[in-house]
Amino acid sequence: MTTFLSGLLFFIFIVDVILIIPVVLMQSGSGAQAGLFGSDFASSAFGAKTSEVLVNFTKWLVAIFFLAALGLAYLHLPRTTRVQPEVKTSETTPQEGVPASPSQPAETLPVSPQK
Repeated sequence: MTTFLSGLLFFIFIVDVILIIPVVLMQSGSGAQAGLFGSDFASSAFGAKTSEVLVNFTKWLVAIFFLAALGLAYLHLPRTTRVQPEVKTSETTPQEGVPASPSQPAETLPVSPQK
């Protein structure tokens, strides 16, 4: 299920990116020749209300872009489970001359007389 959902979101993401590019480039900007084909291309090709339609369409495409990006990021988070690590005890032979666990201190340090 996660693979299908990931593939679907990725397909939506790619189609959205392919649609955003020309829609943004067709919008007229503040410059004289701003936009992909000049400032009057979209209005002459699609009508007088084209700028409002393109702005609304761009808003929806950007919203879909962000939602798809967040969805893909969430689906591809590394999943961790809390597993208690096994404590492996290794039986090693103690070295000769070194006690494994000292029960009594071997020697006491000499104490200097207090004045």
